[in-house]
Amino acid sequence: MSKNNTHHEYRKYQNGFGEWCVCGEAKVSPIHDDVCGYAGPPRFYELLDTLRDLCDRKNQNYASENDPLSNFKMCKEFGISPSKGALVRMSDKWSRLTQLMSGKQDKVGESIKDTALDLANYALFLVILLEEEENGAQDAKRRVSSVSGQ
Repeated sequence: MSKNNTHHEYRKYQNGFGEWCVCGEAKVSPIHDDVCGYAGPPRFYELLDTLRDLCDRKNQNYASENDPLSNFKMCKEFGISPSKGALVRMSDKWSRLTQLMSGKQDKVGESIKDTALDLANYALFLVILLEEEENGAQDAKRRVSSVSGQ
């Protein structure tokens, strides 16, 4: 299995003879990590696929078809940047996570793990939104420079 393949089927391998990599090859030497490229724990890569699937499913409920971040961009209607909107959502998830971790009983069917996965996706959305805002600011500066003749 190539790490460049966009559709991975990661599996955790372990047997009495040693650890196996997510690529399906036995990790018999430290050289394997250099050849394979997967140096992290196999579960990490499995969770990346879980995050991708979760994002795809939830975006169908929250975002428009032509802009998967449209739900975050709606914050502009209230004078809030999309990145700050993402931070608000992250703070809600963080608050829920701390409540559940302190022993508060779940009443909506969202486990600690579910909440942590949502928080991970929100962190990635934040990175994308920050990049978009940064690129937008750079584009605006270029437009101003071209209009002013600089």
